[in-house]
Amino acid sequence: MVFFLADCVNSICAKRLKIRLNTEFEEPEEGGHSRHATFWTSEAAPLSIPRFNKLLDQHLSPDIDQVARALARKFRWRIQPSGATALNFLGLSTQVPALAVYLSDGPDRVYQVGNMALAFEHTALKESGVKLKESGLIVQALKSLGQEQITPEVIAKIRAWLPESLRAKVLADTKTATGWAYSAIQQITQEEFHG
Repeated sequence: MVFFLADCVNSICAKRLKIRLNTEFEEPEEGGHSRHATFWTSEAAPLSIPRFNKLLDQHLSPDIDQVARALARKFRWRIQPSGATALNFLGLSTQVPALAVYLSDGPDRVYQVGNMALAFEHTALKESGVKLKESGLIVQALKSLGQEQITPEVIAKIRAWLPESLRAKVLADTKTATGWAYSAIQQITQEEFHG
């Protein structure tokens, strides 16, 4: 089942949700019809203004991670990027997935955002007892790669991506991760890693 982001054009709705207009996109409805939709987000974490690409002569799609996090705030879900989405965010994969998948403690839902689909898959989020989004991202990327694919190059790439100020926090935050994943995280957060 595909859910569509609803239009919220009156000030009463905007005031009640404490949101503001950010970007617009088209959503396909059942029966092949298209519906123009407006996406709103909280003032506390505004989305970037839709960028215009002169070469393509069109507006670019909104940042899918910001859309996912805005929906999670709205519905009070805990979410984590999963699989190819996590790998792409960490720079371990250059392929941008057509379907951005997030694990969620909410129901299964799929949203169409511009040319991209955004899916929330219900899960217990056992390993999502992490507090930092960076921790969840690293755990999901490592699980997506699998234990056999964790090379010194992968460790070095994640280490370069993770700010030094967060390394100790990520290590403490991921103690409940699967044994081999936690072992890789220990290597990532080491002071003197030699890959």
